[in-house]
Amino acid sequence: MEITGSNELILLGGGLLSLGLISSILSCWVGMPLLLAFLLVGMMAGEHGLRLFSFHEPQAAYLVSSIALAVILFEAGLTTRIDRFRMGARPGLALATGGVVITSAITGIIAALALDVGIVEGLLIGAMVGSTDTSAVFSLLRARGVRVKPRVSATLEVESGSNDPMAMVLTVVLVEILASHGDGGLGLMISGLIRQFGIGIAVGVSGSMGISWLVRRLHFTEKEHYPLLVLAGAFVVYGISGVIGGSGFLAIYLAGLILGNHHLPNLRSILHLHSGLAWLCQIGLFLMLGLLADPVELLRLALPAMVIAAGLMLLARPIAVAICLAPFSFSWRERVFISWVGLRGAVPIVLALFPQLAGLPHSEIYLDIAFFLVIASLIFQGGSITPLARRLGLEIPIVPSPDQRMEVEDSWGDSELHIYRLTEASPILDRSYECLALPGAAIIAGIQREGQWIEPEDIGRFHFGDTVYLLGERQELEKIGPLLASVTLRPRAGGNFVHGDFLLHGHAPMHELADLYGLPAYLLDRKEKTLDEFLCSRLTGSPASGDRIRIGEVEFTIADVRDGHIHHAGISILPPKATVKKSRAFPKIRRYKPRAKSKNGRS
Repeated sequence: MEITGSNELILLGGGLLSLGLISSILSCWVGMPLLLAFLLVGMMAGEHGLRLFSFHEPQAAYLVSSIALAVILFEAGLTTRIDRFRMGARPGLALATGGVVITSAITGIIAALALDVGIVEGLLIGAMVGSTDTSAVFSLLRARGVRVKPRVSATLEVESGSNDPMAMVLTVVLVEILASHGDGGLGLMISGLIRQFGIGIAVGVSGSMGISWLVRRLHFTEKEHYPLLVLAGAFVVYGISGVIGGSGFLAIYLAGLILGNHHLPNLRSILHLHSGLAWLCQIGLFLMLGLLADPVELLRLALPAMVIAAGLMLLARPIAVAICLAPFSFSWRERVFISWVGLRGAVPIVLALFPQLAGLPHSEIYLDIAFFLVIASLIFQGGSITPLARRLGLEIPIVPSPDQRMEVEDSWGDSELHIYRLTEASPILDRSYECLALPGAAIIAGIQREGQWIEPEDIGRFHFGDTVYLLGERQELEKIGPLLASVTLRPRAGGNFVHGDFLLHGHAPMHELADLYGLPAYLLDRKEKTLDEFLCSRLTGSPASGDRIRIGEVEFTIADVRDGHIHHAGISILPPKATVKKSRAFPKIRRYKPRAKSKNGRS
């Protein structure tokens, strides 16, 4: 099919977008990352598929990809809360810097051996696939209704948001070394890293301050202008950093992180626009990159590419995670999960365009290898993330969400209106209005019952079918969401809910809990007076939701952490370890049995 005009192009583009969205539903059903569907749709539409498009413009592809990645990284920074960034900053940045270097080096050596090329060419392939795309991970987990422990998810978020610049710097430097036939070497690489990161950080921080100043000083008659002003400022930050030799990706991510936690006016409308724009950029990016793929070449390189993919997933990434997370208090289960969820996304394919732009010989091989590694990662790793999180016990309960959430005018500050429709699974059903202890300044605006509006003082008991309207700050309303939402927690192995049989307050006296649940007597003499102090003393790092501490036949699971203190923790009564059935994982348990006495009185 030949595209003869703009109308046909628009029609075909809309059709591809629709087909990608429809196929994404199927990808979620079978447990594959959503973006894989768009990549495959793009490959089908290319000249090696249905021949709807003929696209061989690496310069145009790089330009579009750079704009799309800039928007995606800026939105990632805007939506990252500073408390989560602090939680995962040190391990995440370790993975984003040292982890990328280690992963790239090991993968590069494997690639050089598998493809029978020079070590520099192999390291270039390793650098191209050194960064991760954790947005694919979390989109898949959300689609399957799974949340992982905050410390793990925060580490992955920080890593994915900040490791692209390292991979890009390594790729650019190695391309320059190949183009200059080996001149520069290690010195060129070190100076390039320092320049890119130093300038990127400086421009990102200073640029975010300038954007914040403009948003606060300018007064537009239309609120829709503020998100556009922020987007324009973000592109300026990206462009300035790139022009003077810094990392534009790092600069725009830092600018978004600072602005998103700066309480800007009209921040909600800014977040809404950039969230939709980032998704559109991801979809368009994968569709366009799919057009560049050549399935015939992918099959020709399948064997060496599969060797490289196996080395990346099973050797390079686990070694990098083990080394970089060694100084931090992650359990072996968390390390295994972080090692396996290093999915590759659009960035490796974009970086594979650099050899073509530099005119390196056999540059098409780099693009084909990058395509194969990305597809293999999305299929094999992406398809197993959800069961792995549950198998490793890293899943935590889903935060109950309202049926509808509406923003309130700016005069209310950060307030929202949450709307819940009560069903048979709502815990508040058939209870009186007085049972609903509203936190902070949250109020019930009223309820709608059988088509009539009822004021709070006339509610009486909550009935099936009531529509409850809550008004207050979002953080406060989320505390009472579990009483109104129709969410049933998934039992874990052993029959208990994820947070245990009962939920305890962090201020609960520890000596009373020890008496009540039969904890070891030596706990009564400890200095810790509350459950919060007791559990924190048994953790090697800061507490996080989902951490578990077992004392004898009792297991505590941290449910809620606020300002570094445990606010709520669940408790489960577990079967004695001696009753565990014999298996390969547990040695045989010997019980003491007195021997019968013989006739002479000896045993």
